[in-house]
Amino acid sequence: MAPGLKWAATVITGCALVTAWALTISNPVDAVTPAGDETRRAMEANARALHAAESAYREYALADSLLPLLPTVPGMTVSLSPALHADARDTIAAVAAREMAHVTAPQARIGIFLADNAYGRRPGVPLYGVHEERKLFAGEDSAGAYCAIVATGTRTDNAMLADGFRAEFNLRQGRNSGPVVGPCAVMARYGAPGPRIAEWLRSGAYHFAAARGTTEPIQARDRARMELSLWTRDDIRMRGCIGGRERHCTDMVLNPAPGRLPPTLVATFNLGSSVRMGPWPMLLSDLEATFGTQRFEQFWTSGHDVPTAFAAAFGVGVGEWVRQWGQSYYLEPDIGPAVNLLNVMLTFGTLLLLAGLACAVAMRRGI
Repeated sequence: MAPGLKWAATVITGCALVTAWALTISNPVDAVTPAGDETRRAMEANARALHAAESAYREYALADSLLPLLPTVPGMTVSLSPALHADARDTIAAVAAREMAHVTAPQARIGIFLADNAYGRRPGVPLYGVHEERKLFAGEDSAGAYCAIVATGTRTDNAMLADGFRAEFNLRQGRNSGPVVGPCAVMARYGAPGPRIAEWLRSGAYHFAAARGTTEPIQARDRARMELSLWTRDDIRMRGCIGGRERHCTDMVLNPAPGRLPPTLVATFNLGSSVRMGPWPMLLSDLEATFGTQRFEQFWTSGHDVPTAFAAAFGVGVGEWVRQWGQSYYLEPDIGPAVNLLNVMLTFGTLLLLAGLACAVAMRRGI
């Protein structure tokens, strides 16, 4: 056998032997899991189930106790834990009144409540996750449409030092309080939404009515720029939307995911104006301001799905309007790989300068 063929045969035989030996090694994934890992996973699953069940019970307990306190006729009631500092209670009440000032003839019963986060909690179950939170309860009953914002707070030594409205924290920091009535203000103005609009709102779209809008461009606002951050799904979709990818605009509205992280986190660094904490909570109020109350009410009370109701009421598709709306805040960005025009001009200028120097050197050598 020729030397080259002997070498090839040796290599092939060796590869076959190594492969056969490798097949005898057990795969770590298929290896038997230690009993301790199985026990730990079972305990974690039980803990998650316990917290989920307790959370559902606490939500039921809060609704069962507080919703009967709603006014009997359209209007608003505010009931806040006396454990919260009086100044913070006054602040919450004042903000709620300011948000409802534009509602001249309420169409729903509105409630603003603040309770101790221990209420409805099963003894022995430790606190888990965020201790101060806000929940929204909305629907219709025999007395008509209702909407309630139920916040909880942490009480220590008969004093509530933190609350779901962040009123106490904002007072200590010298900041203005954020929205209190939020989405309930829309229901107060227009009553119960149509059944398919209500289903969309319950899926997460109440987030689009959390605050009143403004026509001030986002570039003019005094906001901290986040140079390095992880974007949520809405961040990614808004970036694509205002760049001209209309399907992202439609998806962002029809499949709301406020604050939800994508399966693969996207790290960004200095990509222009940040779209985090963007204008989504003002989407519905800006929609109302753009088209007027009559057309907005037509959309809100429609029996059709969101795309059909939107087009019928406003005469434009969801995606097209949302893209224009987003660009009014952020302007139209470049969303693909690109080189800054100034850098291109500087590069060409440098190349021309170097070419000129090279020609001058060559001419001097030729003399």
